[in-house]
Amino acid sequence: MDHAVKAARGRPWNKLRFENDELECLYQRYTLKLQRFSVMGVVALVVMLCGVMAALSLGYTQTPTVHK
Repeated sequence: MDHAVKAARGRPWNKLRFENDELECLYQRYTLKLQRFSVMGVVALVVMLCGVMAALSLGYTQTPTVHK
């Protein structure tokens, strides 16, 4: 079971590909799922941090201030 990887000429952004097209398709789907999972994790983290910041901002603006 030899799954050789060959260099694709003329395409500097995609240098290595599997010789078997089916294997290449599976690998691309796998990397797409990994990238999607990473992006969704970052988006969830940003949304959570925005919610925390909004709650803190609302909490601090509702406290009474002392004016002299």
